[in-house]
Amino acid sequence: AAGTYYLAATGQPWYSGRNSGGVREQSAPVVAYIPTYYKGGFDVESAVPLTLRAGEEARADFNMMTTPGARVTVKHDAPEDFLGSVGLAMTGIGGMDGYQRSETLYSRGGQHTFAAVPPGRYVVRVAGSRANRDFLARQSVQVNGSDVTVEVNLRPQPTVSGTVQLKRPDVKPQGSLLVTLVRENAPGALATAVRADGSFEFPTVVVGKYRPIIGGTSGLIAAGVEAIGADFRDGVLDLTEGSVVRLRMQASDEVGRVQGFVMEGERIVPGALVVL
Repeated sequence: AAGTYYLAATGQPWYSGRNSGGVREQSAPVVAYIPTYYKGGFDVESAVPLTLRAGEEARADFNMMTTPGARVTVKHDAPEDFLGSVGLAMTGIGGMDGYQRSETLYSRGGQHTFAAVPPGRYVVRVAGSRANRDFLARQSVQVNGSDVTVEVNLRPQPTVSGTVQLKRPDVKPQGSLLVTLVRENAPGALATAVRADGSFEFPTVVVGKYRPIIGGTSGLIAAGVEAIGADFRDGVLDLTEGSVVRLRMQASDEVGRVQGFVMEGERIVPGALVVL
């Protein structure tokens, strides 16, 4: 699709020592490819955007360079019946995860090793589930060409549940009633339907800061929110590892209205899209 893109090429030399069920090949050379960004830079600040117009074709070539790599061993406390993955990520464009390597987690032995990791600062991420509960562990690690070991402890992901009460009981929702958690200072939102008894639940929420709102097609808004189990300030909910949060929300039909005309000089412009 037409748009602006950032590109990066990553890879691992076939001879650099690969993993097999968490067992590493100690005798293999530890050589890594440096993550390379378009047009040829080796760090995220040097990435050049590639803009494509509709129907246009572009070419992006990469020349990969090797560097002494390292083995990163992740020690974890995942139990035997834990199903998940373990990964490495670097900071990418706009704070999103960039260069990544993700593999199935073998809890047997309590550790997993990544071979041929190029120098840089990474986030080790272990994620998975056990007994219908999601767990996550994150830990920063600096790699400088020498083997490194990092220990992580799994913690349950936050859960959010609660109730929605109508400010005026005589006002009934005319359509769907949703509770949405809007990510603060980051893209993304989670929404769930409010049940007939006014209850709702988010079984798993990623750690972060969220703004709880009421939406859907009901025409109602959140007139008040109370939170138990997490810090809640200026309308922002701070969810940390292991948080079990209960929200009490009040829905109101006391909404405002915005109306007007789209003008071009003295002429009214029909069919325009107006976004608030």
